[in-house]
This record gives sequence, structure tokens and C-alpha cells, in this order.
Amino acid sequence: MLKQRVITGAIAALVVVFAIFRLSTIAFALATALVLMVAAWEWAMLSGLREARGRLAYAALLGALGALAAAATHWTWWMPTVLSAACLLWLYLSYRVMAFDGSDGTGIGLVQVRVLGAVILISTWLALVWLHRQPMIGPALVMMTLILVWAADTGAYFAGRRWGRRKLAPRVSPGKTVEGAFGGLAMVAAVAVTAGVWFGFSAGQWSLFVGLCLLCFAASVLGDLFESMVKRQQGVKDSGTMLPGHGGVLDRIDSLTAAAPVFAGGMLWLLN
Repeated sequence: MLKQRVITGAIAALVVVFAIFRLSTIAFALATALVLMVAAWEWAMLSGLREARGRLAYAALLGALGALAAAATHWTWWMPTVLSAACLLWLYLSYRVMAFDGSDGTGIGLVQVRVLGAVILISTWLALVWLHRQPMIGPALVMMTLILVWAADTGAYFAGRRWGRRKLAPRVSPGKTVEGAFGGLAMVAAVAVTAGVWFGFSAGQWSLFVGLCLLCFAASVLGDLFESMVKRQQGVKDSGTMLPGHGGVLDRIDSLTAAAPVFAGGMLWLLN
């Protein structure tokens, strides 16, 4: 399983890096929109839409709403509002994740899951495209977002396998451990310190950037746990089977859905 996971991850990473650095922002926006519409197809299943027609309609509606939102933002005055609202939503979802104990009363209704899925995936897309279109360093910012998520996931995976004992959120995701979380945090901190120097930030900006990256780590864990909570409600292990060794597309971007808006919001403030 580990070998299959590594091979699939390596191939996906090469495709992603090519898209980030070789595509124009418009082409990048279209490519990421397709990925997120596949994730929407999987999310529709988690929200109780079992038939293909319903899932296709949900994915198409999400794509249309995303295009409308992009047209409305003009990537200027409305983006702070969009990103702030997304961060507040994840703050609320952190409460729902912590309150979840497996009973119906602490879960989230299927209609709510559908609405939340649309908001989460659209805000992720807007955040990534906004980052990509930043002058000079846009692609590097998108890459940084992904590296933070990958570092958190990788550090948690290996530290959890080696030292994991105490469960982080047993009612939501029994496989995650406190020791694994600290491993992910340590790797993210190392990446953040190095990247802050590479970007050439001043001392003040560097400290804020490192703090932002650590906040993104917390967000990435929350994104993972929220999807795990929704899957547990539906009694499924993976959102799909498209990526061998990884499950579905949504399983691979769940952390990103929370980290991207947080990172974009922080960089919007830091760059201005």
C-alpha cells in the first residue's frame, strides 16, 4: 500500500507542479476547476446523492457558482470578504468537529453537507487562483500552499507510524494521533522558516509568515478531520477510488480546502 501510495503521489505531484508553473492563470483556473468538480462529484455522494444524475447536477452547479463568484470578485475588493468568510466558516466547523461524538445530534444534516461542500470547494478554488495571479511570486505562493499541506501530511504520517500512541480525535478519525500531529507541525515549521528566508521577507514579515504557516497547519488538520467526520456519518472509508493508494480526489485535497483560504487570506494581508 505504501509503495502504491508513493507512486501515485509522485505522478500527481509532477502533474501539479507542471500546471502551477507552466500554465497561465486562466489555464490554471480551468484545470483546478476540473479537479474541484471531480471532488464535488465525490462530495455529492457523501451528501447522500447516490444517483449519477444527482451527483453530476451538483458538480455542474458548483462549477457554475464558482464561475459566477469569480466574475463577481474581480479579484480585488471582494476577495478579502470571501477569504475572511471562509476562515470564519472553518472556525465554526472546528467546533462541529470537536463536538462530534458519532450520534445523529452532533453530526451535520445532508442538506447542510451539500451547502457546505459547495462553499468550501468554491472558496478553495478562488483562493488558489487569487494566489496564482499575484505578480512575480504567484505560482510560488500556490506551490508553497501545497508544500505546507504535503509537509503536514507527511510529517504526521511517519511520526504517527513511529511514535503514535495517543488518539487525536478518536470519534472522528481513529488513525490520527497527537504524536503524528506534532510530527506534522515540526515539518511545517521547518518548511516555513526556510521559505520565509527564500521569499526574502524582512524580519517582521518573516515572523508573521512563519506564524501564518503554523496556522495553515492547524487548518489542514481541521480540513482532514471535517471530511473524516462526514465520511464517518455516511459509513464510508474513502470518498472515491480514482487515486490508487489514496482513495478519491477529495481525500487528497481535504486538507487543502481549509489551508488554501487561510494561507491566501494571510498573504493578502501580508502583501498589502
